[in-house]
Amino acid sequence: MLKSHLILHQAAATTCYVAVHPAVAGVSGKYFADCNEASPSRLGASSEEAAKLWSFSDNITAEKVQKMGVHVSASSFRLQVQSSNADRGMALA
Repeated sequence: MLKSHLILHQAAATTCYVAVHPAVAGVSGKYFADCNEASPSRLGASSEEAAKLWSFSDNITAEKVQKMGVHVSASSFRLQVQSSNADRGMALA
């Protein structure tokens, strides 16, 4: 089935699985698809592409923050990595 044709609960299944299932309680930094650990594509595993995406996301976020008139210093704005399953679920899915 094409990903664009998934109904809501099917589309959310992997995110929910990695967020709360005891089988993945100690798992971090892995890729999951269809509620199973999987290998990312070559492009998805590329450190170079990850750096490009991070830079793009950083720039677009900075532009939005600037338009909102919010002042955030670079030293106070850091990625916080949480150890709970819910946080990992959002990061992995």
